[in-house]
Amino acid sequence: MAFLAKKGVEPPIWRKSGLLFFAMTALFFLLVGLFLGQSFQPAKYQNSLVLYVVDFDNDLIGKKMLELTSQVITSGPGWLVLSSVQFPQGPSGVSAKVDSGEAWGAIVVNPGATKKLVDAYNNPSIDYKPQEAITFYYDEGRSPKTIIQYVVVPMRDLAQRVSNEFGAEFIKSANVSAGLTQVIQRNPKLITSPVSYTESNLHPNNAPVADASLTFGQVFLIVFCYAISQAILQLTGPLVLSLELSTLLSLRIRIIIVFCVGISLWYTILHTALGVQFSVGRWFTFWFLNALQMFVHVFTLLDIGILAGRNSPTFPLYFLIVLILNATAGLGVLELGNEFYRWGYAMPMWNAVTACRTLVFGSYNRMALNVGILFAWFVVLLLSYIWIQLSGREFDDEDDDSSSYYANGENGSRNDVSFPPQKWNRPSDYDEANDAVRGARRNDEIAD
Repeated sequence: MAFLAKKGVEPPIWRKSGLLFFAMTALFFLLVGLFLGQSFQPAKYQNSLVLYVVDFDNDLIGKKMLELTSQVITSGPGWLVLSSVQFPQGPSGVSAKVDSGEAWGAIVVNPGATKKLVDAYNNPSIDYKPQEAITFYYDEGRSPKTIIQYVVVPMRDLAQRVSNEFGAEFIKSANVSAGLTQVIQRNPKLITSPVSYTESNLHPNNAPVADASLTFGQVFLIVFCYAISQAILQLTGPLVLSLELSTLLSLRIRIIIVFCVGISLWYTILHTALGVQFSVGRWFTFWFLNALQMFVHVFTLLDIGILAGRNSPTFPLYFLIVLILNATAGLGVLELGNEFYRWGYAMPMWNAVTACRTLVFGSYNRMALNVGILFAWFVVLLLSYIWIQLSGREFDDEDDDSSSYYANGENGSRNDVSFPPQKWNRPSDYDEANDAVRGARRNDEIAD
């Protein structure tokens, strides 16, 4: 410490820096561990992704499908075999379940699949389409990477196994009146691939840039919200002692509106420029949704900034906590993580990402719930901000900071502060306090 003192560095600064270093290190391991833990061993939780298996054929192809499903039902995604009686609308009813989000995907053996195949064998002149035997449904827009890896691939593998294993068995068991030679000549697909499948992507990812922008783009919005909150605190902080409380509240809220509405507008325009297609109504809803999310994050950080102190070195750490908690919920798929992470469903970013995907892709419509949660966050944080201001917490912070002028002297870091009055809204106190500061500065100049 003596060596550091010779260099003009005070030992207390190093002690504080050391404490801050250990606090940041602990926070780093906690937050990074929390973030990475959400996506740790996703295959272990793959069974939380429910995939329906429904047999409308009730014949040879359907039986083969159910037989092979029973072999994989204990591994991979959450296979769920359902009776066709539960879907009086037919395959369209199953598709509706996937569209509503009750299932992540569904594989269906279509009605009459076996009968069409037998008829084609008996009469090779019939135009038989093997891909009409099986259909599987999925909603790519719900989460493009997750859907392809954990939903489409398993269903495709199952359908392919049915196709590969069914041909030889059918030739042995079916009542085929036509000779194989005639069948091969007129319709060779009846021998090489008697059963195939069709993929039905209910909401395709037609704008690849949209998936990245709806995840990492939301992270950028939170970073901008941090910059906005810092700018508001630094620009309006010196006015705390000279403005009426109602005027200060109104000024800050108006600045927040301008920043959030403006940036979310450009964010929406950028999506349009990058090829994301919106109807007019969805375009304005997308704008409103992102503006609402920005309001939530700005008021969160503004509340924290006032409580911690706008010049506090811990404020960026609080921002990192807000950022990582939201990123943990919004960037991953909560169903592929430990149940501990179910709190993510209440986080602003998860609800914003889910709602934006509904607007962009039309998938997994939970719009009312998502907007409701975001609006609840907004109301709570706005009221807490007003309460913090009314309670004088920022006034106390100004009191502590401004007193450093007398500790540091004219060469200190606070040359632009006035001694705070003891109560709000007393101009005479402001004048007396400013006179005291000016007198102290003149005395320091004379002493120098």
